[in-house]
Amino acid sequence: MLNLDSLVCAIDADVTLQSCDDVLFKVHRRQLEANSGAFAGGESFHTQNEIVHLTEPAAVLELLLQYMHIQEPPDLALVDFKDLLGLAEAAHKYEVYFAIHESKRAMLCVSSGPY
Repeated sequence: MLNLDSLVCAIDADVTLQSCDDVLFKVHRRQLEANSGAFAGGESFHTQNEIVHLTEPAAVLELLLQYMHIQEPPDLALVDFKDLLGLAEAAHKYEVYFAIHESKRAMLCVSSGPY
């Protein structure tokens, strides 16, 4: 099972992200740069000991950040549709391509489900 504490509060983190609902995520810049087109290259989000304020809620950022680490991605079948939609939007915004693909696929499964 994934330990979100180690994912979102890394002891040696060099970037702090803040969700719109005021949850802090301490993450590694290199993970953001390697897995997100929007964060690629350190100059694109230059920060030194300051908080990067994001417009997404914590539930969405927790999902998105899981796609930026070498691990099994979250089971999107277990995710609330509102958070799934938020993930899809955030994945596009921050150019996290694997999350874009997975969230689209999950939303198609939900929309084609039984009525």
